Amino acid sequence: MSFSRWLPALDRVPDLCPSLLYPEPKVVFAKEQLARSEVKTEAGASATLSCEVAQAQTEVTWYKDGKKLSQSSQVRVEASGCRWQLVVQQAGKADAGEYSCEAGGQKVSFHLDVTEPKAVFAKGQPTHSEVKAQAGASATLSCEVAQAQTEVTWYKDGKKLSQNSQVRVEASGCRRQLVLQQAGKADAGDYSCEAGGQRVSFHLDVTEPKVVFAKEQLARSEVKAEMGASATLSCEVAQAQTEVTWYKDGKKLSQSSQVRVEASGCRRQLVVQQAGKEDAGEYNCEAGGQRVSFRLDVTGGCCWGW
Repeated sequence: MSFSRWLPALDRVPDLCPSLLYPEPKVVFAKEQLARSEVKTEAGASATLSCEVAQAQTEVTWYKDGKKLSQSSQVRVEASGCRWQLVVQQAGKADAGEYSCEAGGQKVSFHLDVTEPKAVFAKGQPTHSEVKAQAGASATLSCEVAQAQTEVTWYKDGKKLSQNSQVRVEASGCRRQLVLQQAGKADAGDYSCEAGGQRVSFHLDVTEPKVVFAKEQLARSEVKAEMGASATLSCEVAQAQTEVTWYKDGKKLSQSSQVRVEASGCRRQLVVQQAGKEDAGEYNCEAGGQRVSFRLDVTGGCCWGW
């Protein structure tokens, strides 16, 4: 049998049916993206590799240095419509390398470079500090940034802190401070000062204050004195060496010809001589963030008419 009569027809096959002999591969990835991308991230930050498929139902597989990646606490795979993302959380030097997003024999490639972060905080300080404060006293958490213009955010137990009457945020040059006024047990916990993905952390322990005043006395007393007579306000400290400060209506008192401060053993006294109406008011004896209070009432006084 001769096949010569079929040869003209066979010669025309490539012209008539090129798609049968050389089919075009199905497009898996959207065409408007780069086939290879360079991605940079700082150590400790997240890195996101992103590609787009042509059909929303397409499933992709991610690889690093030729090895298939599985989702974990460190690596998260996300899909939304036609967009696929690989999120490498808290990237480290070990995460640098070649990545690919593959489906249907096609791929989109990435090179991830993980660099050392720019220093935000001054290097001479500890990254974690233990701070102790007595209940009722102020607690100051302090750190130093490398650049004076750096803005920081303070957190307690992972929650952002805002300035208020209890919490004061201070900045002076490169120093950043968080001041907790009249700290209580509820203020104990873990704090952090954060900027640029970096942090300095603190653990604050709030302890019961050391007893300053002897326990067998009233925390507040009413004292009466007649006009022109002396008035004595008296309290007792727990330790003889304790120094106290006296206040009237919130203002510190100094010894004078009118006011005498006395100390004998554990006893502390304020003597107001020749008391007048202007000496009436609220008095405090204070030490170590604690106080004993007094209310002085000056009575009497006669107006003589002739």
